[in-house]
Amino acid sequence: MLRKLLKYEMKATRRVFFALYGAMFAAAVLMNISMYFPYINAFKVTTFFVMFALFVALAVLTLMTIVKRFKDNLFSDEGYLMFTIPVSTEKLILSKLISALIWTALSCIVTLLVIFTAFVNKEVISGIRDFFAYFNEMYAQILLYIGEIKGEHILAVVLFLLSIFSQYIYSVLLIYTSLSIGQTAIFSKRRGMASFGAFIGISIVASLLTRSVFGNLFGSITTFSLADIIAFNSIFGTAVLVNLSLSAILFYATNYILKYRLNIE
Repeated sequence: MLRKLLKYEMKATRRVFFALYGAMFAAAVLMNISMYFPYINAFKVTTFFVMFALFVALAVLTLMTIVKRFKDNLFSDEGYLMFTIPVSTEKLILSKLISALIWTALSCIVTLLVIFTAFVNKEVISGIRDFFAYFNEMYAQILLYIGEIKGEHILAVVLFLLSIFSQYIYSVLLIYTSLSIGQTAIFSKRRGMASFGAFIGISIVASLLTRSVFGNLFGSITTFSLADIIAFNSIFGTAVLVNLSLSAILFYATNYILKYRLNIE
């Protein structure tokens, strides 16, 4: 059932995302073309601002999709239908969360491809070819260097990426929990203000908790020696644990409200 819910979520949001992705690639192509006409400044400036506006629109769209899909799908008239289908509230939340993660990841990939499309030219392509040619020549040396890399360095990179990923999960669930609190009966006349207040309040509490957990970990790092890399691993590892712990609390808080305290508009 989770797969069906996720498929429904992606289908409900893909049209607007794909349209924006297409517009971004079209603008990137125009911007690339403008590079070959440096004497037409108006064309170049216009395509640059269009590209910038589309990047902003993508960021706003991603955020609005996270908020709007959760709110409209569960707290409006559509919510009556969603809560009558034979599926747990946990799966409803997960489908929204996974959908948000997928669209965010796709948007990041599209952003990189659009930037490449906008600035690619003969020099860039030549540089890429030279890089791979150099890579092939230095392959043995590169393998030797990789063999000398300490496991702690690799772990630091992995934990850093996991900390970013877990932080994003926490941020999405924070939005879900805040919206859910605003939908309880006690706040029936001030839903928006209650959700905003819950978001600020939870953020402050989480920030204070995080600060107390990390303590003096950052103060012990002065260089990038092996000892400091190990300290970085402690920081990133702690960040992952804190983010996942907070995410679990927010997930179950949202689930509890949807099950027992929800007051649909």
